[in-house]
Amino acid sequence: MLKRINFILLASALVYGATFNNNINSNVNSDVYSNVNNNYNNVNDNLNTNADSNISTGYTPRISEEQLATAQRAPVYTSCINPGQVAFTFDDGPNPATTSKVLDFLKANNIIGTFFITAQNKERIDSDQINLVNHQPSFDIVKRIVQEGHYIGSHTFYHEDLFLGLENGRMEMNIDTMTDKIYDIIGTKPIFFRPPLGNGGYYFDDEDPINAPKNERVQKYLGASGFKIIMWGADTRDWENKENVEADVMELSKHMDPTKASPTKDSFIILMHDIYDTTADLALPRVYEYVTELGYKVVSLTECLGLTSAYQDNIEPEIINSMEPDDTITNTTIIKSDNDTLQNDIYSSSSSATSTKTFYIEVKLIYSIISLILISFLLF
Repeated sequence: MLKRINFILLASALVYGATFNNNINSNVNSDVYSNVNNNYNNVNDNLNTNADSNISTGYTPRISEEQLATAQRAPVYTSCINPGQVAFTFDDGPNPATTSKVLDFLKANNIIGTFFITAQNKERIDSDQINLVNHQPSFDIVKRIVQEGHYIGSHTFYHEDLFLGLENGRMEMNIDTMTDKIYDIIGTKPIFFRPPLGNGGYYFDDEDPINAPKNERVQKYLGASGFKIIMWGADTRDWENKENVEADVMELSKHMDPTKASPTKDSFIILMHDIYDTTADLALPRVYEYVTELGYKVVSLTECLGLTSAYQDNIEPEIINSMEPDDTITNTTIIKSDNDTLQNDIYSSSSSATSTKTFYIEVKLIYSIISLILISFLLF
């Protein structure tokens, strides 16, 4: 009789244990899936709260699609309004080591230049420290540019092709965040903008069925942002020619040679790059010599274009900040931040589920001990 009772108890315990084990696995898996799925949905909801937010960068453009639809295209300039004038413009800086030498030459020759700056140009400079994100000397050289009467223009935050940026939302981010960066440094927004690689400023792109809509969108965004696009009428190609300064002159002569142009009827915006020693030491002095020998007068870009100011709303620059850790691109990391949150939430959910599962394992251990005791009674 006792053995029969033991058999009944053992069978009942085994059946209950099997059922309990299935419920444990089902409940734990359900809890983990439910928590992770809910957290994932919450992240997606956060990303989709703003219809204008670009899903590739998480950045919300300063100009909405409604504003863009009615915006005027930014005007494009390659020359001055009066003949006989040239304006010197410099791209891709600031580079404290070389820009300072360019400034020395301009000051010695009473020339006002325009510097199209980036915040972090990794394409043309080896050192990541030469930037406006966390490099005090770069910040200081921008202050010097302004203090000596030169103009600051935007060349985007990262010096990225704006046409490529149309595909991933970085076009708007590059424009807006650089505007903010310049404002943080000099207390005003520039009028002058030069697109990296020129994309967004070439007139012939309007005749290209592929590039025409890209050109229009870039120019409308810049127009709505208060910019004028400054291209060039003569390019030194100093970035390519380096020590061969006569090659720089040959490039200019393709447009400025007396057989092709005359100061009595022509004018030019000239492109150079202030990030090279060869430009500061060799090309700039030779270019200045060349254009003045041809009879052109070097003028400021504002005089070249007949403007009263190089800045929006005629607000002249004022150095208002010391160098601080950069925070102008915080909302370009929205997706990264939300993904980090998602991973943390998943980890938290998994930890919670693991704790629950640990409790169930302890209960199962007690069940196993009881079963062993019953088996002992049965056998002995």
